[in-house]
Amino acid sequence: MAFEERHAHYQDADALVFAASRENVLNILLEAMAAGLHIACSDRGPMPEILGDCGEYFDPQGPANIAGALRGVLEDDARAASMAARVVGKAEAYSWELCATQTFEFLHGVCRASRSG
Repeated sequence: MAFEERHAHYQDADALVFAASRENVLNILLEAMAAGLHIACSDRGPMPEILGDCGEYFDPQGPANIAGALRGVLEDDARAASMAARVVGKAEAYSWELCATQTFEFLHGVCRASRSG
């Protein structure tokens, strides 16, 4: 599915429930953030470090916690709107270009250190 089509699906949704208990590739979370969705999210790392205060958190192993967080983003319109407005800006801090730049800078530093050591 093309990014534009996937982005349109996100924008048609009311919210995202991101219930991963372990995750290191957060593309779905970042795409939902970029679409300005209300997000109910697992409280396990690294999700809180990425989403920050722009979502409602829950224990992904507790169905009642998941339901409570989802109610929080769907029933408190003012809070959910505030989080959704901030989440787009937070998503803009992440890009493939920045990721590539930082990765190559790190690798360059490792090579430089190994030559001098």
